[in-house]
Amino acid sequence: MEFSRLELHIIPESGIRFSTIINRVFDQRTTHSLKKLLLWSFLNSFNSNHVMAWVSFAIAGNVEEIELTFSMEESIKFPNTLFTSKENIELPITLFTCKTLMVLKLHGCIHIKNVPSSVHLPLLKIADITDVCFPYVPFVSFVTTFLSGCPLLEQLSANLSPSGSVKISNPLLKKLCIYSGYNSIHGHDVAKLEINTPSLLFLDIQATSILDYSVENVGNLVEARLMVSEENGPVDFVLNLFKAIREIRIMSLSYGHIEVFDKICNIDLPEFCNLVRLELSH
Repeated sequence: MEFSRLELHIIPESGIRFSTIINRVFDQRTTHSLKKLLLWSFLNSFNSNHVMAWVSFAIAGNVEEIELTFSMEESIKFPNTLFTSKENIELPITLFTCKTLMVLKLHGCIHIKNVPSSVHLPLLKIADITDVCFPYVPFVSFVTTFLSGCPLLEQLSANLSPSGSVKISNPLLKKLCIYSGYNSIHGHDVAKLEINTPSLLFLDIQATSILDYSVENVGNLVEARLMVSEENGPVDFVLNLFKAIREIRIMSLSYGHIEVFDKICNIDLPEFCNLVRLELSH
């Protein structure tokens, strides 16, 4: 049996039975090559050991793309149940040293308990790590380690809500999406977000818990989408961000920014001389 792509969308009622079928399929393969692994499921469909085995199999097969999404049916009603160590999916540590991986997307009820001291993903170009929990590793340290081990990274999407400062520095990064909020999985504010990305073309910040910004080397930036309120900081905390991106051509602002503008009307905002499109949304 041969295939290079495995895509699974599993409902709770079929998860356990389906896990057995998948294991048999892997056992019957004549080669270990697997280019793409996509798995979407509710959390209670199968246990973490199954996922670890499948991901390990894909890594051994020189996988190029991994996308894992796990959700919980009651997560909206009971958000505190979403990230408990007993229920969440764990991943093998070898995921962060996969030499063939080019796309990594991790969403939902995933625990990254074991992060190596050094990350080695030499071909990774796209990383989307949202709503993932790091229970034993400071997220600030993980970001630094992760970026240092991804020399070709061009797109990064991540939830950032640790205490302390987060620095994102990468010479080839073209697209950066930051999601953050006080009620996020980490439960703390980001004291400062530092961005140093000379190749950046697109910036998306959907955040309410970042208290300050330091943005450098974004002269190539074309488009920015911003939703930053003053819930967790002083009214002028966003001024540094606007000054750094004043050369952009396209900007999208949320209503949260309008509220901030009302309160900083006495502060000299920069002129956006190259702006050709401005979008306002609620």
